[in-house]
Amino acid sequence: MGEAPTRPRLLLIDDEPYILEALARQLRAEPFEVKAYRNPLDALESLFQLGEFAIIMSDNQMPGLKGLDLLARAKDFAPHTRRLLLTGHTELNEAIAAFNDGVIHRFINKPWDADDLVKVLREELAAYEATRRHGALQGAPEAPSGEAHGNLRATVEELKQALTQVALHEDSNRTRRLHVTPQMRRLTVLVVEENAKVRQLLVKTLQSAGVMSASAVGSVEDALRHLNQVPAVDVILSEWNLPGLDGMALFQALRSGQTPSAKAIFIIMTTRENREAVEQALSSGVDYYLIKPFHLDTLFDQIDKLLRRGRKDATESRTAKLRKLQFIVSNMDRDTRYKIQQMLALNGMLNVSLADSVSKALRVIQERKVDVLILDCNLVDVQWAGLRPQLREASGKNLPPSVVVTSISPMPQEFERIHEAGITAFLPGPVRQRDLIDSIFKALENDERHDILDGE
Repeated sequence: MGEAPTRPRLLLIDDEPYILEALARQLRAEPFEVKAYRNPLDALESLFQLGEFAIIMSDNQMPGLKGLDLLARAKDFAPHTRRLLLTGHTELNEAIAAFNDGVIHRFINKPWDADDLVKVLREELAAYEATRRHGALQGAPEAPSGEAHGNLRATVEELKQALTQVALHEDSNRTRRLHVTPQMRRLTVLVVEENAKVRQLLVKTLQSAGVMSASAVGSVEDALRHLNQVPAVDVILSEWNLPGLDGMALFQALRSGQTPSAKAIFIIMTTRENREAVEQALSSGVDYYLIKPFHLDTLFDQIDKLLRRGRKDATESRTAKLRKLQFIVSNMDRDTRYKIQQMLALNGMLNVSLADSVSKALRVIQERKVDVLILDCNLVDVQWAGLRPQLREASGKNLPPSVVVTSISPMPQEFERIHEAGITAFLPGPVRQRDLIDSIFKALENDERHDILDGE
């Protein structure tokens, strides 16, 4: 469980990033610490890790888990938390039934009025605080039980596997649109995955995409037996958490030469809660990692990159200059934070910290030297006019970080304020790897960071 919040926490869940950005803008002046997620799975993980939320407000129709199902699980885990549903008119009867059953405290129709929404949230915050005061007076326990913890964690793990299956099913219906080079079609792939449905789907989808030599086993022991009975394989795709020995144990056995496949590309599959361990794995030599759920186009793009990694060109030499740098990715949306971190890791940039607010990013900058801040323009606490002075003050004797700004849907006035603050590296729309690297160089050039750009 995390530390008690200094401000009441508000958990927002909607699979549409534009809606999350609109909500973030509307709530900038409100006293909430906002946590926003596009994936209901991530929201459940945040609830598990942080525990204490004043309000949860969720869309209903989302891939993998409906909002009402999420709120029902939240009720068991955090009974004091106020639960609000964002709903369309076609779901009105369902919302009313959930209200009558006590699953939700209120439902809000889309589209909503901004002033009315703020009024509702203030009322719900007051109701939450009154409930907590009453519970304290009655001596009611505040922390969820161990059973509730276990149930929520089990739910998260089940959803991860289920969403992985959904993604692979989708891939199996669109394999013709996947970019699979002739070299990739000739690869020999071994999948190591305990979940039978996931490993069967992986093999089936790989084969449908044209990778004909794909097989699967369910444990490290089975993988080692298989690898000692066949010629060297080209790619091993292994789950991290396996029964008995884990995926890293398989990697270590592989690289120690215990099988003919010692030089195989090794890709590990894992969950977000293992992020620190994954960073350690990458520094240990693992070639890549996939966060469940994932689509095969991500896998194929990276395999193609790994197959070409021996070819040194101007782009590779240029990008190599960034690998010594320290980065912070500050974005309210957890999916986007990890996506950008993953893009940096693919280019060998492993010194990356994550923050969901400007204030947290500034605390990191106070503690250590940071070279580049990748900042979303819709963060609740961003103040463009004062950003550069804040960075200089937080950096102390170090040079302040160069700034790259991202946004799915920037507002015109925000675009102007960003430029007025002297920031020219701006990424509108979804973040793409090449554009991200170009923007980092543009930010460094804007700040005349010749020590990095000239490779000194």
